[in-house]
Amino acid sequence: MLAVEKIKTSAKEKRKRIVLPESSDERVVKAARTIIDEGIADIFLIKEKPHVKEDKELAGHFVYPSTYPKMNDLVEIFVKSQKKKDASRQEARDLLLNEPLYFAVTMVKAGLADSVVAGATYPTRDVIRANIRCLGIDRSVGVVFGLFIIEAKDSSCGQDNIFVFADCAVIPSPNKRQLVKICIKSADLLQGLFNIEPRVALLTYSSHGSAEGESIELAREALSTIRGIRPGLCVDGELQLDAAIVPHIYRHKAPQSPLKGRANVLIFPNLDAANITYKAVERFARAKAVGPILIGLNKITSDLSRGCDTEDIVNTVALTSVLTGFGDGLGTWGTSR
Repeated sequence: MLAVEKIKTSAKEKRKRIVLPESSDERVVKAARTIIDEGIADIFLIKEKPHVKEDKELAGHFVYPSTYPKMNDLVEIFVKSQKKKDASRQEARDLLLNEPLYFAVTMVKAGLADSVVAGATYPTRDVIRANIRCLGIDRSVGVVFGLFIIEAKDSSCGQDNIFVFADCAVIPSPNKRQLVKICIKSADLLQGLFNIEPRVALLTYSSHGSAEGESIELAREALSTIRGIRPGLCVDGELQLDAAIVPHIYRHKAPQSPLKGRANVLIFPNLDAANITYKAVERFARAKAVGPILIGLNKITSDLSRGCDTEDIVNTVALTSVLTGFGDGLGTWGTSR
């Protein structure tokens, strides 16, 4: 069974409650129909005002902030979640009434939904800001980052053609501490989601000393720290992409690498490299890219690309549903491995 189909099957078993705040976008509405029809998740669609002519297929799935019976509860929860404890209740009410994204995330904060998937129309910075502001950062993780599940078509790479790419969404230039957290949590996710042994590569433009530079030294330092924290994890760096994932090339470029050219968790040195690579793989190689999932918040949420299609939304909702069962934010999940 393909990775995406495995995710959907697992999501159907869990049947989580997912909020989609961008109901004005037809891609989101079409995705909601598919998700409901296939039983992947229970869906809430946030809509500004009731209309006489509603979509009969989605009857009962629309939520209207202006008439929501628990709005007072949401306002109180939002106010209490703010660092500014003197935040005005009226300001909070106005925000929740007029910003579907904040209304959706506050529903998750209140326990009225399990997660939110947004980003079809909202820029990434807005999605991340709303999630951090309402849900807060999981202090046991200490960093928020975004990862993709990539399902490649080339059977010569990865195990079952499955990869994790990180960080593709949040941190422009991760420092050593952030790289360490991203590596460990990304590896844990692959293990827990697919029961695949993670093999983590810290990517740069150098393989085992073939070049020098700031990002290369950072990868080496992060590698040393990771091996100290998780000695059983198969991880290596610094490595070029081909040395990390192509068995016959690793023998020439990094023959001592424990990955043996079979890396399946790819950690990028910066956001430019990660974002460009995932989009190139998705468009040129026609790989499936599911996500990005936002890791490190107190709840698992997802940020769609504004270039997403209906299938992308369906797949991301399914993955988000599955990951909500692994523990909020993946903070402590996987640490016993």
